[in-house]
Amino acid sequence: LKFVDGDFRMFDPYDKNTRSKGFNTNNLHLQNLNFTGGLFIRPTKKKLVADLNGLSFYESNMKRKLKPTDLVFLIDSNYAKIEDLNYKSGNSALKLNAEIGIDIFGGVKDGDIEKAKINVDADFTQVDVKELFALLNIPAKFKGTYDIALNVDGTMDKMNIQKFDLKLDNSKLKVRGKIKSALESDKLDFDLTANGSYLNYEDVINFLDLDRQNLPNFKYANFSKLKMSG
Repeated sequence: LKFVDGDFRMFDPYDKNTRSKGFNTNNLHLQNLNFTGGLFIRPTKKKLVADLNGLSFYESNMKRKLKPTDLVFLIDSNYAKIEDLNYKSGNSALKLNAEIGIDIFGGVKDGDIEKAKINVDADFTQVDVKELFALLNIPAKFKGTYDIALNVDGTMDKMNIQKFDLKLDNSKLKVRGKIKSALESDKLDFDLTANGSYLNYEDVINFLDLDRQNLPNFKYANFSKLKMSG
């Protein structure tokens, strides 16, 4: 299977979020789409396996370009899964394995995403957090380029943070715990720890993009135990 300079579009005029600036499968336009690989489809078994090499495209709505990337993509009646995704651009890199328990062939209904089982294992190297959060439609005003290790399971309604390690220039934040209603900001509830973390004042100022007058100077902070809830 080989695709050269293709053009692919998905659009749902009834989706209220079609104008979002992040990744949105209901308003997706891939230009200059290229890849090679293999495709296995069994319609009667609701199964699709795609082994893609050199996947690259320009997404015109987000105005972002994906440089050549290798991955395995699987869909059946129980889940959609990405395996062994490896992406590298300059000093930035991503390794990802992710799975969500939904039946794409059967149609995704309201509430399915929130209750679907998820499993995400990702390692980001020198990722621009501002661009990453914009891509994921997360309304957070962080900035900088850092390393992130993430392991999450559960559902979007009841998410288990098995590992979230954020490495700043002279700091490391290690978060574990649970988040409820992750997709609904007005119902968001969390119970997290950051044990064994340490933070440098300059790192916090830069990461949160704060005015120095809004945060007392503590130089360094070490947390043998730290619990956060809300």
